Amino acid sequence: MHFCRSAFFTGSVLNMAFCLIRRLVMCFSVVLWRLRPPMLQNRFLIQSILPLNQLILSLIYNVCANVGQLRKALDVFDQLKRLGTCPSLMTWNSALLGSVRAGRTDVVWKLYGEMMESGVIADVDTVGYLIQAFCTDNNISKGYELLRNVLDDGYVPSTVTFNKLISGFCKDGYYSRVSALLHTMIAKNHAPDIFTYQEIISGLCKRRMRVEGFRIFNDLKDRGYAPDRVMYTTMIHGLCKMKWIGDARKLWFEMIQKGIFPNEYTYLSLIYGFCKIGNLEEAQKLYREMCDRGYGETTVSCNVMIGGLCLHGRTKEAWDLFKEMAQKGIVCDVITYNYLIQGFCKEGQLAESLNLLYDLLTEGLRPSTATYTVLIEKLCEVGHIYEAKELWKDMQNMGCETSSLKRHAWEVPLVSTNARAQIGEQ
Repeated sequence: MHFCRSAFFTGSVLNMAFCLIRRLVMCFSVVLWRLRPPMLQNRFLIQSILPLNQLILSLIYNVCANVGQLRKALDVFDQLKRLGTCPSLMTWNSALLGSVRAGRTDVVWKLYGEMMESGVIADVDTVGYLIQAFCTDNNISKGYELLRNVLDDGYVPSTVTFNKLISGFCKDGYYSRVSALLHTMIAKNHAPDIFTYQEIISGLCKRRMRVEGFRIFNDLKDRGYAPDRVMYTTMIHGLCKMKWIGDARKLWFEMIQKGIFPNEYTYLSLIYGFCKIGNLEEAQKLYREMCDRGYGETTVSCNVMIGGLCLHGRTKEAWDLFKEMAQKGIVCDVITYNYLIQGFCKEGQLAESLNLLYDLLTEGLRPSTATYTVLIEKLCEVGHIYEAKELWKDMQNMGCETSSLKRHAWEVPLVSTNARAQIGEQ
């Protein structure tokens, strides 16, 4: 791939560079304008200026595209085409790469169409960017088909392209394709890197195949791979999901011993684990340590603690933390409210739960299926069938999924058959 080495062109420095090079382009344009006949007929002079003009534009485009300044980059790209010369393949590829990195697949397909119309022949890098765009569009099968075609032609895309496909197949649980891609990479002398296995382990953990993910993680270390912070955090989170806190703590100390220090997400993964097993004292201790290390409290971090407290019957403490969020200017989201609603319902404080639903709506937030489900179940449990029916209607009007409620609400022992029928009819 054509990666830009000038990673330091950021912020104001990039803007200064952009302005400077655009002025140079304007200067060359003025020179061309002044070359009125008969001087304009001097092809040698014009050809000596236009390539330099194109070179400057290609340079500024490559800088902009690779540091996230896609809008400016596309503006420069349009200027390049207006010069009347066809951009080089390298510039087209830089345009595609910048668009892929920005997640703008609409721009990718537009640029590729213009590239084909210009008669520029794509290379293996071009195809790699198209495959990545298909994956971003969740059209993994189309990307895989394009990969097979390019392999049949004797070309091998970059490891990044393979990783993108592997990530997509992992999300879909299509591990036979993942295995096939790994074998293809090895056969084509593109050894899977740490990011390849990061995608596989992350995919396994997300699909609740965490034991297999942990096995691969340990196997990688035995083979000499050095996991980075992202992989450690992914594995710690997966182990905490399984309540394997002992193994998670071992990885925590292992990464620190290797000089890899936890970030906010690593802290929250282990805090979540302690909350899950009910060790709230250790969770709170780790939470304070995280804040002391400079990681400010966020909506996500507060939600983790509120969820843990509510899960283990300490709703009063969760409520206090909720009020602190408002005082500190931390935004509450629907997850925050859901945890508290569930906590109050669990303790039988239905009025407080309904008040929270009202507050949620007042704040302009959209209730989720989980918001309504726990309230309707609790209303049915205490015999408030009319109120449950009204919430059921609201839930449907909001477009929330109701199948989970039909599956679980009727399992509440105190709900009468008549009550179930009344709500189900609505």
